[in-house]
Amino acid sequence: MKFKRGFKQYCKEFVHNVIVHPMLMFMPVETAEKLHDKNADWAFRDRL
Repeated sequence: MKFKRGFKQYCKEFVHNVIVHPMLMFMPVETAEKLHDKNADWAFRDRL
């Protein structure tokens, strides 16, 4: 299997999309926003 952006980036995107996004539904809005933003900065920092 080839990864266009590399395996490390694939893992970061997986964590963000498969773990963090579903968790947001069960959290208070302010906490969910902070978690999402912090994780997105970590996962997609290289793309900016």
